[in-house]
Amino acid sequence: MQEAGQEWIQAQEQADRGDFLLASQSVERLRKKLPVPPTGLDRFAGELDGRQSKFRDAIGRMQDATDAKLWSDALRFAEEANLAAPQNREAQQARVRAWEALKPTPVGQQFTLPMDQVSRRDPVPEAPTLTLAPAGPLKRFMLWIDGVGGFLVCLAPRVTIGQATGDGPIDIPVYADVSRFHATLSRDDEGYLLEANRPVQVNGSPADKAFLQPGDKLTLGVSCQFIFRRPIVSSMTAHLSLNSTHRMPLAVDGVILMADNLILGPKGQAHITIPGLTKTVILMKNGAGLAVKHAGEYRVAGDPCQNHTPLPSAASVEGDHFAFAVEPVVGRGSA
Repeated sequence: MQEAGQEWIQAQEQADRGDFLLASQSVERLRKKLPVPPTGLDRFAGELDGRQSKFRDAIGRMQDATDAKLWSDALRFAEEANLAAPQNREAQQARVRAWEALKPTPVGQQFTLPMDQVSRRDPVPEAPTLTLAPAGPLKRFMLWIDGVGGFLVCLAPRVTIGQATGDGPIDIPVYADVSRFHATLSRDDEGYLLEANRPVQVNGSPADKAFLQPGDKLTLGVSCQFIFRRPIVSSMTAHLSLNSTHRMPLAVDGVILMADNLILGPKGQAHITIPGLTKTVILMKNGAGLAVKHAGEYRVAGDPCQNHTPLPSAASVEGDHFAFAVEPVVGRGSA
């Protein structure tokens, strides 16, 4: 039984790499080791056949699109190949190459990231775009933090999640096999309520409606997965991070669902941790815009400030051990 278990694990690893022929051979050897093969083995073998068919079709189309430099198609087929074989190097390399060819000029390029973060962050396609917002109440903004990363911050108490298409008022657009309006998240005094318009699972169980708890895994469609967190239990500000290979229109490290404020500071005391920062920096709602509060000296657009300062619609803020920029966004993926 131990040998059979090892053979089964080996078959799974081979399939994940795209070596489906070897995986099938491992399954046949496994059958011989078991006097009465379990029904799960037949189901696993059937899944291998289905994955192999999808992988072969996607990898061939991916290679053709790559040769023709049709990068949007190459990216789509690389994603499909990776769904069938998540550890396949060829699909992973083609995916990175396609992202690189499609990436836009980073909005927050003046803020540098550590090299380990730069190497792991995938560039993103250029459509639909997130552009500077016109004058009016602030609904979403990009937060670029030097040495930490980028975040899409949503201010509304109700946000929508869906396909990143060229139309449709979506707050959190994602490149994935999901519908245009897949789900909504609503915040009130009791917490966050998830409402599904299309298939959604919470921690592996189908859900039409669910009050979310910190650590919950939300799976939209077949494989697009987010993790929901509330870094500070006493605060209603929450964090969504992608836990799958899918991406958003900008290469961000997560989505912040901002309630009254967003705290930057030491680990365990902040919604976003900034290494080396001892005094918290607080972004807060200020009428239709934002303000910043910090106990030390800092600069907004180069001008010295202290304590509480309203921010212009787009601004850079620098102080001891921190630097960040905020940029309002709107576009064909906004609410």
